Amino acid sequence: FNVKQDSHGYYWIATNKKGLIRSDRSTNKTVTVSLPNTIKNESLRFDIITEDSRGSIWAGSSNGLFKINTVSMLTEYFSEASGLNYPEINAIMEDNNHLMWIGTVGGGINKMTPLNTGFKNFNLNKNGVGTYVMGLQQAGNDIWFQNIWDEVGKINMQSGQITLLTSPSQSEGFRWYSEGTI
Repeated sequence: FNVKQDSHGYYWIATNKKGLIRSDRSTNKTVTVSLPNTIKNESLRFDIITEDSRGSIWAGSSNGLFKINTVSMLTEYFSEASGLNYPEINAIMEDNNHLMWIGTVGGGINKMTPLNTGFKNFNLNKNGVGTYVMGLQQAGNDIWFQNIWDEVGKINMQSGQITLLTSPSQSEGFRWYSEGTI
């Protein structure tokens, strides 16, 4: 699970079935983030938390993506109905253009379109790449990803072309297993 200290000094704690918690060390108070009425904390596992350049908190769960306004504590919920191609979120990153990239556990990668109007889905499976994404990282004009099955690749941000590192680029006998970010 995940703990993230934000730019205001709050700690955000991802839990299993106890919700997303914000802790204020200066007052020793904790608050469980309110979720939409249709979503129950008891049914969620939060896996990843990040803060974007505008100060919003993004939390990925076993059933969708949440964006939290840290001032009002209002929550936006994104799910398959919002255009995500898979509900379980395992990686979140913001690119240099302030767009959010979402790695899923079974659906590959989603890029949030400007103004939070939906998602562009990158179907890794059609390229023979595993869709259980564990990490995302921008380098230049590429979003690099890794999955749980020893695969590392990149998506070109302009063209959307997906490139997978091939076996010859890895040393003989070298394999990795990932449960984290790159």
